[in-house]
Amino acid sequence: MPALRDMTSRLLVVNVAGLERRKDVLKRYMAAYREALDWMYADPAALDAYAEWSKLPRPVAARAPEYMTRKNMEPLRISGMAGIMDDAVQFKYIPAALSEAQLKEALPVDALK
Repeated sequence: MPALRDMTSRLLVVNVAGLERRKDVLKRYMAAYREALDWMYADPAALDAYAEWSKLPRPVAARAPEYMTRKNMEPLRISGMAGIMDDAVQFKYIPAALSEAQLKEALPVDALK
């Protein structure tokens, strides 16, 4: 769906206490995660590994990057929040859209860069 093409498709969650207590570990984890993503999108051997893991024929597995782009797999990239908040309000998960300050507090992605 074109509307979902740029929407964040992966999310990692940590609570505030864990972030404060283990920030150095989480930063190293995020660096390793990005390194693995870089390999997955750069090395043809990654497609072979994905095909084997997913039990998909290689030609089908080779199309995965068209749908799961490297940009959208970046765990600290958050995109589409306006639509997500509209849905959250509509389905009564939150009473109103969050302000920029509330979003920054709720999603402290800068702490893991």
